[in-house]
Amino acid sequence: MAELADVVDERRSGRWRREPGGDSGLLRLSFGVLGLGAFWFVLNLITPVGPPGLLWLCGPLAALVVAVNFWQVSRIVALPVPTRRFWRHIAVAAMLVAAGKTVQALGIFRQPGSNGVDNIPAYLVLSSLAMSVVIFALFRLPIAARTRSERLRFMLDSATVTTGAGIFIWHFDTRLSLAANDARALLIRGLLMVLALVVVLAVAKTMLVGREFVDRSALRWLALAIFVGATGTLLRPLIPVDRSFLEVTQVTVPVIMCLGGWAAHRQRAAAVGGATTTEGDRRRSYSLLPYGAVAAVDALLVVLALVGDHSDQIAVVMGAVFLTALVMARQVLVLRENSRLLTRLDHSATHDALTGLPNRALLEKRLERSLAAADDRLVTVALIDLDDFKEINDTLGHDAGDQMLIEFARRLAGCVRDGDTVARLGGDEFVAVLDGADRAEADRVAGRMVAALRPATTIDGHDVPLRASIGLATGRAGDDAAVLRRRADVAMYLAKEVDGTAYLHHEKNKTGESRRPEPAGSGGGRGR
Repeated sequence: MAELADVVDERRSGRWRREPGGDSGLLRLSFGVLGLGAFWFVLNLITPVGPPGLLWLCGPLAALVVAVNFWQVSRIVALPVPTRRFWRHIAVAAMLVAAGKTVQALGIFRQPGSNGVDNIPAYLVLSSLAMSVVIFALFRLPIAARTRSERLRFMLDSATVTTGAGIFIWHFDTRLSLAANDARALLIRGLLMVLALVVVLAVAKTMLVGREFVDRSALRWLALAIFVGATGTLLRPLIPVDRSFLEVTQVTVPVIMCLGGWAAHRQRAAAVGGATTTEGDRRRSYSLLPYGAVAAVDALLVVLALVGDHSDQIAVVMGAVFLTALVMARQVLVLRENSRLLTRLDHSATHDALTGLPNRALLEKRLERSLAAADDRLVTVALIDLDDFKEINDTLGHDAGDQMLIEFARRLAGCVRDGDTVARLGGDEFVAVLDGADRAEADRVAGRMVAALRPATTIDGHDVPLRASIGLATGRAGDDAAVLRRRADVAMYLAKEVDGTAYLHHEKNKTGESRRPEPAGSGGGRGR
């Protein structure tokens, strides 16, 4: 239904469509509400001024302003459908926050001595719905396909971030509610803590995996806003006891909404510029988020040790140990992945990307090694040229030509012995190094090649014959590799004069030239 709504949006009249730009007024209004709320909060922190209920008015107003801002971004037709859907969901979440904060403010006006949370179930319901919508919006963003290793690394990073946030929320908020021995308040705080951690997990997922549809800069500002919302209550112990009518959310909610408004501004700018990533994103392929979580918990542990606060040190130490285990597991995973990557890089440096056969560099290395052997071994080089390749490539296309080369290479590789090397020189030329092969053994290998190439191969519904010209040259350890390859090349060009797939040994006559092909069974071979 959401996709249908997006299509309908695009077909509505132009007056309903929103183009990039035009958000400066809403952004200024958000910062104005924040400034007013912060000023009134600080003033009451110094000395109580006016009714306590006035402190709660900036929250719903800021949420309402940013909801309008988000909704306008969702109407920008230049943005992809998933992007507009995401901002529409976030706008709904902001509206729920505005409704919840309005209910909370009304409760404060009715009961000036309360904080508007523990005695108003409607606020809890609306706040939970808002968090749920944010989670839904984040998890619904499309993600590119990931490998198993990438998925495992993401899970470890997400667990690290969520654990770090959970340690802070426990230390500064939940354990204090436990100490207050208020079961109802503890239940409410516990539920909100769980939802906050799920939101942190969703943000971690979004930031770690990376996004194609939402501007990365906007996503960072949204992540910061959600993080402030999840951990803002950690500042509650800083409020003096005689200022019970003050609550950190009176300031953090407008801050969150300003950050959200700036995120909407960045998304608009990306819509104008047509970019969703920055140069820094392209340079850095990893996220600093997990490392920040570990550093924060370590800093908390150091602070507790310095100030001599042992009331919660065991829990923080256990959390730090668990984080260390997660980081160690991730590093082991990365080391294994790097090892596999280096292996693939080494393989790609010495093997042909299309056929998977050794390339020229590896061929020359193995040929030189065979010719440098201490014993007086024989070494045969077979130069193999795929006939009619250019015609097939030009007629059926490059994809068909690639399939032809792959099938040709597969058949050649199945004809040699263990320890032999079949390599692709480039184009339609291949070479086989038959280590320790005399003339008779080379004949047997070449005969297997002729037989293997006899059946045609089917490419895109066409029966394509595989014909090759094979030149053989046999030398001994100590011979020059270049001379041996040149002799095989001469024999290969002479083999082209024979119809079908043929092989020919290089032999010198009295003038030093290679002789013409002889009948099959007498040094030459043919296959049709």
